[in-house]
Amino acid sequence: MRSTARWVGMLALLLPASATGLTIDAFSDGDFSATDLGGGGFVLSTQTGVSALGGVRESVVTAQSTASESGTLSVGSGVSTVSSAASTTEARWIYDGIDNVGNSGTLGALAVDLTAGGGDRFQIDVTSIVGSVFFRVLVFDSSGSSTSTFHAVSATGVEEIPFSEISTDLTDVRALELAVFAVGNGESVTLDSFTTNSVIPEPATALLLASALTALAASRRGPTRQWRRE
Repeated sequence: MRSTARWVGMLALLLPASATGLTIDAFSDGDFSATDLGGGGFVLSTQTGVSALGGVRESVVTAQSTASESGTLSVGSGVSTVSSAASTTEARWIYDGIDNVGNSGTLGALAVDLTAGGGDRFQIDVTSIVGSVFFRVLVFDSSGSSTSTFHAVSATGVEEIPFSEISTDLTDVRALELAVFAVGNGESVTLDSFTTNSVIPEPATALLLASALTALAASRRGPTRQWRRE
């Protein structure tokens, strides 16, 4: 019996444990609204002490238009929305752990391993969209940076950006940013989270190990005796 319990325990340890993804930003606090009136330049807003990665969120909005048009980026009620009343609007969410102006890049203070939980992609949860936009992620390690490709999005759902598109060291990330481009006049997009993916055991692996446990338990019980009344 003890031998059976020992083997059952050893096989159970082989079953991969599930891991929760890293929440970079759930936009749950640091409410604000910023509007760029166009004509060049941008508007940057910084929120400190928030639950975003590194405790600091810097948000940038740029309206590519004349001064009579505008683009707005807001955070509130657990979502962040970019809307455009300009020919096109761009926005960025910056995470570097430092309260300053702009992205600190290689000097950022995050020092986080994005692969620690076994994840292999970024996830952007789009809850509302009017029109179509492009997302891109920029990542800095201690020596340089790289970006993902542009990901076109025109429908709600989770947009995934694989880590394989990033060439910088994802085990030592110093700063990162999520950017949205080409939000056209009258268009908007709303996000409710920016995360890495959760990891769960593959169904085939779980089934195989469960079968092995069942077979082992049965073998340790020995053959079944059959009784017959004379």
